[in-house]
Amino acid sequence: MKFKNILIALLTILLILALGAGYLMLTGHVANPFEKQKQATITAEEVEQQITKAADLSTAKLTYKGIVNFTEGQIKYITQNSFNMMYTADIVAGVDMTKVTVDVVQPANGNPGKVVVNVPKPTIQSVTIDPDSLEFYDQKWALFNKTANTDVQEALKAAEADARANFGKKELIATAQEQADEVIRGFVQSVLPNGYELEMN
Repeated sequence: MKFKNILIALLTILLILALGAGYLMLTGHVANPFEKQKQATITAEEVEQQITKAADLSTAKLTYKGIVNFTEGQIKYITQNSFNMMYTADIVAGVDMTKVTVDVVQPANGNPGKVVVNVPKPTIQSVTIDPDSLEFYDQKWALFNKTANTDVQEALKAAEADARANFGKKELIATAQEQADEVIRGFVQSVLPNGYELEMN
Protein backbone atom coordinates (compact mmCIF):
# COMPACT_ATOMS: atom_id res chain seq x y z
CA MET A 1 0.00 0.00 0.00
CA LYS A 2 2.82 2.35 0.87
CA PHE A 3 4.57 1.61 -2.44
CA LYS A 4 1.34 2.25 -4.32
CA ASN A 5 0.93 5.67 -2.69
CA ILE A 6 4.51 6.63 -3.63
CA LEU A 7 3.93 5.52 -7.23
CA ILE A 8 0.74 7.59 -7.47
CA ALA A 9 2.55 10.63 -6.07
CA LEU A 10 5.36 10.27 -8.61
CA LEU A 11 2.95 9.91 -11.51
CA THR A 12 1.06 12.98 -10.29
CA ILE A 13 4.29 15.05 -10.19
CA LEU A 14 5.28 13.85 -13.68
CA LEU A 15 1.85 14.75 -15.02
CA ILE A 16 2.06 18.24 -13.53
CA LEU A 17 5.53 18.77 -15.01
CA ALA A 18 4.37 17.55 -18.42
CA LEU A 19 1.38 19.87 -18.38
CA GLY A 20 3.57 22.77 -17.31
CA ALA A 21 6.10 22.11 -20.10
CA GLY A 22 3.31 21.86 -22.64
CA TYR A 23 1.87 25.18 -21.53
CA LEU A 24 5.25 26.91 -21.83
CA MET A 25 5.74 25.51 -25.33
CA LEU A 26 2.29 26.64 -26.42
CA THR A 27 2.80 30.15 -25.08
CA GLY A 28 6.24 30.40 -26.67
CA HIS A 29 8.19 30.73 -23.44
CA VAL A 30 10.35 27.75 -24.37
CA ALA A 31 11.16 26.21 -27.72
CA ASN A 32 9.25 23.14 -28.79
CA PRO A 33 11.87 20.47 -29.57
CA PHE A 34 9.42 18.74 -31.90
CA GLU A 35 8.65 21.86 -33.90
CA LYS A 36 10.98 22.82 -36.76
CA GLN A 37 12.56 26.16 -35.95
CA LYS A 38 12.19 28.93 -38.51
CA GLN A 39 15.37 30.25 -40.19
CA ALA A 40 16.10 33.80 -39.11
CA THR A 41 16.41 36.07 -42.15
CA ILE A 42 17.83 39.48 -42.95
CA THR A 43 17.18 41.98 -45.74
CA ALA A 44 19.47 44.25 -47.76
CA GLU A 45 17.76 47.29 -46.19
CA GLU A 46 18.60 46.07 -42.69
CA VAL A 47 22.24 45.56 -43.65
CA GLU A 48 22.44 49.01 -45.28
CA GLN A 49 21.00 50.64 -42.16
CA GLN A 50 23.72 48.98 -40.12
CA ILE A 51 26.42 50.10 -42.55
CA THR A 52 25.41 53.77 -42.24
CA LYS A 53 26.44 53.59 -38.58
CA ALA A 54 30.01 52.96 -39.72
CA ALA A 55 30.34 56.23 -41.64
CA ASP A 56 32.30 58.19 -39.03
CA LEU A 57 34.52 55.22 -38.16
CA SER A 58 35.62 54.28 -41.65
CA THR A 59 37.82 57.26 -42.49
CA ALA A 60 41.60 57.58 -42.43
CA LYS A 61 43.31 60.82 -41.45
CA LEU A 62 46.78 62.09 -42.24
CA THR A 63 48.53 65.13 -40.80
CA TYR A 64 50.88 66.47 -43.45
CA LYS A 65 53.53 69.18 -43.03
CA GLY A 66 54.64 70.91 -46.19
CA ILE A 67 56.68 73.79 -47.56
CA VAL A 68 55.75 76.18 -50.36
CA ASN A 69 58.25 78.48 -52.02
CA PHE A 70 56.92 81.78 -53.29
CA THR A 71 58.77 83.87 -55.82
CA GLU A 72 58.24 87.55 -56.50
CA GLY A 73 54.68 88.41 -57.44
CA GLN A 74 53.08 85.10 -56.47
CA ILE A 75 51.62 86.34 -53.21
CA LYS A 76 51.27 89.77 -51.64
CA TYR A 77 53.83 90.36 -48.93
CA ILE A 78 55.01 93.93 -48.72
CA THR A 79 58.39 93.34 -47.13
CA GLN A 80 59.58 90.26 -49.03
CA ASN A 81 60.08 89.59 -52.72
CA SER A 82 60.35 85.80 -52.31
CA PHE A 83 60.00 83.56 -49.28
CA ASN A 84 59.07 80.09 -48.00
CA MET A 85 55.95 79.10 -46.12
CA MET A 86 55.52 76.06 -43.89
CA TYR A 87 52.05 74.72 -43.12
CA THR A 88 50.18 71.81 -41.54
CA ALA A 89 47.31 70.08 -43.32
CA ASP A 90 44.78 67.54 -42.10
CA ILE A 91 43.78 65.23 -44.96
CA VAL A 92 40.85 62.84 -44.67
CA ALA A 93 40.09 59.92 -46.98
CA GLY A 94 37.08 57.65 -46.76
CA VAL A 95 34.28 55.74 -48.45
CA ASP A 96 31.00 57.36 -49.41
CA MET A 97 28.63 55.07 -47.48
CA THR A 98 25.67 56.15 -49.62
CA LYS A 99 27.32 54.32 -52.54
CA VAL A 100 27.74 51.01 -50.70
CA THR A 101 25.40 48.42 -52.20
CA VAL A 102 24.12 45.22 -50.59
CA ASP A 103 22.72 42.08 -52.21
CA VAL A 104 21.13 39.31 -50.14
CA VAL A 105 20.51 35.73 -51.22
CA GLN A 106 18.17 33.98 -48.78
CA PRO A 107 18.87 30.41 -47.58
CA ALA A 108 17.05 27.78 -49.64
CA ASN A 109 17.03 24.02 -50.12
CA GLY A 110 19.62 23.49 -47.42
CA ASN A 111 22.02 26.04 -48.94
CA PRO A 112 23.26 28.90 -46.75
CA GLY A 113 22.23 32.46 -47.45
CA LYS A 114 24.72 35.07 -48.60
CA VAL A 115 25.12 38.79 -47.96
CA VAL A 116 27.27 40.51 -50.58
CA VAL A 117 28.55 44.00 -49.69
CA ASN A 118 30.05 46.07 -52.51
CA VAL A 119 32.31 48.82 -51.15
CA PRO A 120 33.41 51.64 -53.51
CA LYS A 121 36.98 52.89 -53.58
CA PRO A 122 37.84 55.58 -51.01
CA THR A 123 38.33 59.16 -52.12
CA ILE A 124 39.93 62.23 -50.57
CA GLN A 125 37.10 63.85 -48.62
CA SER A 126 38.81 66.95 -47.31
CA VAL A 127 42.11 68.84 -47.15
CA THR A 128 42.11 71.39 -44.33
CA ILE A 129 44.95 73.81 -43.72
CA ASP A 130 45.37 75.11 -40.17
CA PRO A 131 45.75 78.91 -40.55
CA ASP A 132 47.63 79.07 -37.25
CA SER A 133 50.24 76.67 -38.61
CA LEU A 134 51.45 79.07 -41.31
CA GLU A 135 55.06 80.11 -40.78
CA PHE A 136 56.96 82.41 -43.13
CA TYR A 137 60.71 82.35 -43.71
CA ASP A 138 62.93 84.48 -45.87
CA GLN A 139 65.38 83.01 -48.35
CA LYS A 140 67.93 82.55 -45.56
CA TRP A 141 65.31 80.65 -43.52
CA ALA A 142 64.96 83.38 -40.92
CA LEU A 143 61.46 83.26 -39.44
CA PHE A 144 59.38 86.40 -39.74
CA ASN A 145 55.78 87.20 -38.84
CA LYS A 146 53.01 87.69 -41.35
CA THR A 147 51.54 91.19 -41.33
CA ALA A 148 48.22 92.74 -42.27
CA ASN A 149 49.61 93.03 -45.78
CA THR A 150 49.90 89.25 -46.15
CA ASP A 151 47.21 87.71 -48.34
CA VAL A 152 46.45 84.81 -46.01
CA GLN A 153 43.62 83.44 -48.16
CA GLU A 154 45.97 83.11 -51.11
CA ALA A 155 48.54 81.49 -48.84
CA LEU A 156 45.94 78.94 -47.67
CA LYS A 157 44.95 78.15 -51.25
CA ALA A 158 48.59 77.65 -52.18
CA ALA A 159 49.13 75.39 -49.17
CA GLU A 160 46.08 73.27 -50.04
CA ALA A 161 47.20 72.89 -53.64
CA ASP A 162 50.67 71.89 -52.49
CA ALA A 163 49.28 69.37 -49.99
CA ARG A 164 47.02 67.75 -52.59
CA ALA A 165 49.94 67.43 -54.99
CA ASN A 166 52.54 66.07 -52.61
CA PHE A 167 51.07 64.04 -49.74
CA GLY A 168 51.15 60.23 -49.83
CA LYS A 169 47.77 59.72 -51.50
CA LYS A 170 48.31 56.06 -52.40
CA GLU A 171 49.15 55.09 -48.82
CA LEU A 172 46.25 57.09 -47.33
CA ILE A 173 43.73 55.59 -49.77
CA ALA A 174 45.00 52.08 -48.97
CA THR A 175 44.63 52.75 -45.24
CA ALA A 176 41.11 54.11 -45.74
CA GLN A 177 40.16 51.00 -47.74
CA GLU A 178 41.42 48.67 -45.01
CA GLN A 179 39.66 50.73 -42.34
CA ALA A 180 36.36 50.77 -44.25
CA ASP A 181 36.43 47.03 -44.95
CA GLU A 182 37.22 46.19 -41.33
CA VAL A 183 34.57 48.49 -39.85
CA ILE A 184 31.83 47.49 -42.31
CA ARG A 185 32.60 43.79 -41.82
CA GLY A 186 32.31 44.18 -38.06
CA PHE A 187 29.00 46.06 -38.21
CA VAL A 188 27.44 43.60 -40.68
CA GLN A 189 28.60 40.50 -38.83
CA SER A 190 27.06 41.84 -35.63
CA VAL A 191 23.57 41.50 -37.17
CA LEU A 192 24.13 38.53 -39.47
CA PRO A 193 21.91 35.57 -38.50
CA ASN A 194 23.21 32.02 -38.44
CA GLY A 195 23.01 30.39 -41.84
CA TYR A 196 24.41 33.37 -43.77
CA GLU A 197 27.83 33.94 -45.32
CA LEU A 198 29.36 37.40 -45.77
CA GLU A 199 31.18 38.41 -48.94
CA MET A 200 32.97 41.75 -49.28
CA ASN A 201 33.81 43.22 -52.69
